[in-house]
Amino acid sequence: MKYIKKKFLYSIFILSVMLFFIFGLLKINNYIFFMASVSINIFLLLLIKQIIKKFKIKFNKKEIIILIIVTLSAYLFYIISIMTRKFIYYWDYSCYYNIQLKMIDCFKNGIEPGLRALIYSTWEGEYGTFLNFIPQIIFEFTNKSINSYIISCVIIFIPYIVITYSILIKRVMLLIKINNTKSLYFYLISLLSLILMPLFHGSFIFGQPDIFGLFFIFIIIILTIDYNFQKIEVDKLSMIFLSTYMLTICRRWYIYWIISYYMLYVIYILLTNKKYIKRIVKNLLLFGIIVVIIYLVTLLPFINNTIINNYSSSYSYYSNGGFLYELGNQVKHLGYILFFVIIGGLLYGIINKQYRNITLLNIIHYLIIIFLFSRIQTMGIHHSLLLLPNYLFGIILFIVCIIGNKKNISIFLTIMIIVIFILNMYNGYKGGKSKLFTDISIRPPEELNYKGIKEVTDWLQENIDKDNTAYMIVHNNTFNPDKFRNFYTPNSKVHEYLPYGSSIIGVHKFPTELFTAKYVITTDPYVPTSVDEKYNKVFNELVMQEKFELKKEFIMQDKTKVLVYERVKEVDEEEKGNYIDALKEESKKYENLYKKIIQNFELDT
Repeated sequence: MKYIKKKFLYSIFILSVMLFFIFGLLKINNYIFFMASVSINIFLLLLIKQIIKKFKIKFNKKEIIILIIVTLSAYLFYIISIMTRKFIYYWDYSCYYNIQLKMIDCFKNGIEPGLRALIYSTWEGEYGTFLNFIPQIIFEFTNKSINSYIISCVIIFIPYIVITYSILIKRVMLLIKINNTKSLYFYLISLLSLILMPLFHGSFIFGQPDIFGLFFIFIIIILTIDYNFQKIEVDKLSMIFLSTYMLTICRRWYIYWIISYYMLYVIYILLTNKKYIKRIVKNLLLFGIIVVIIYLVTLLPFINNTIINNYSSSYSYYSNGGFLYELGNQVKHLGYILFFVIIGGLLYGIINKQYRNITLLNIIHYLIIIFLFSRIQTMGIHHSLLLLPNYLFGIILFIVCIIGNKKNISIFLTIMIIVIFILNMYNGYKGGKSKLFTDISIRPPEELNYKGIKEVTDWLQENIDKDNTAYMIVHNNTFNPDKFRNFYTPNSKVHEYLPYGSSIIGVHKFPTELFTAKYVITTDPYVPTSVDEKYNKVFNELVMQEKFELKKEFIMQDKTKVLVYERVKEVDEEEKGNYIDALKEESKKYENLYKKIIQNFELDT
């Protein structure tokens, strides 16, 4: 970073922002989103540059070489993965790719539609579009396929995260005064602990960009690790606020990390700086009030939506478990061997008076996150990224412990922990089947029904259009609308005339496409996900009443039948009543999503 002149970056940033607005005024819409991406990326580089300057971070040549090798190794891993996979993306795996395409279309209509999409998506709190701005600087020059989207994210995200984590490592080394003769070992092992963590790659390997939140988390820790609010440092507080705000709008659930981290952070600085407590409280209140006002003014809908949603009552996948279940789940994600390494590090931190308080706070922080999250849903792999900094903390303490031993013992333990990292990563690549190591698979499974799904998609390509749409009821991992919608990405015909579908209670509204679609698709046998089971049950009754007739039957490689039915009788009040009766339970809780939508659907006269 020292080779990038700060004034040069400022000049490019100002120029990119100017071009963003000039392109908007001149209606050069094809490059507006690209210039927005350039502006944001330069801003992030300026943020990194300012942090390096603020804390006088310096990397020696060996550390720079390690950083480059680690980054290039990650690139190679993802390139090989994408070149060798035979996987059809669906649900969350394709969600942000589809959003990326929508954002491109929004900005093609001008600055205002694009920014409106950013604001509204952020307020909704589900899938904000902020993350989509960052990879567009690369994605702009690709063929717009889903694999090129993943590669674009990898190229941009990995260096940001690796660099900020490297800065955090350097800050830790300075604070705990790592011996110069052992500093390189400490830096190497600490960096490998991140890049060889299957949890780090678990969702990113499938194209989910949630991982970028770690960039802001590392920055927040770098900025707050030894800041006690005894005096107001405007530059530091500005960076803390901006990083926290951007982390908030990355994904809604990062707010659990933010709440628990800052709560414990405030308690810590108050307990450890009693001599200056009045001054600290005054500064905290001043900063806190400003932040709260900004959050309430700009993110009130987001905060409401985040608090209201409870997925444990909506989706069977999220209704299992609880606090203790999640603790066990996390052990499996880490792998038992790495889990004991982390426990060893935490025990060392508790025993060592120098690290005791910060270790206990880390443990409490970890437990609070799981408690808050498990109250609304089970944590998926991407949600577990919230806990990754806590795991890295335990590993760093273990590294501090082993490098403090005699030279021969230190070398042996260093080799041992690196081998553990490598074996854990290898097991993840092999599918996460060993109980000793992670249960996270970082190798996308091969689509067994690839040929059959292609046949169905080809039929849909030929038979559906704006006047002849289709709806697919089935919504499980093996068969769902996305596998057909995304098969020929970026070709959008099937994507346009076959909707995403409805399956999650309380989240997805009743699909009126069941009334308007010419073709309805289901499977035999039918594997239910959630409320879609009731849609299918009513639909089968309608088939028995001869309101639909079988149009096409496809036999998949796993022997499942994909059945395409054609509507032969128009929807009537009786059909609407059938769905209302079937959804009585759901309508009691979410009337606006089910009963009212069905009742308000107007029949053709």
